[in-house]
Amino acid sequence: MVKDHEEDVRKFQREAKSQSPVADFAKRTVPVLQKHLETAKSLQKSASR
Repeated sequence: MVKDHEEDVRKFQREAKSQSPVADFAKRTVPVLQKHLETAKSLQKSASR
């Protein structure tokens, strides 16, 4: 789950910097994905204890 979120964040950040029609959507979505990534990392850390 962490690996997938990291990849998604990278893709959305790249898209947010582009001039594509979905760049605005990507810019608004990056913070949400980053929060999800933090949560996934926290869950992974808790599960490994």
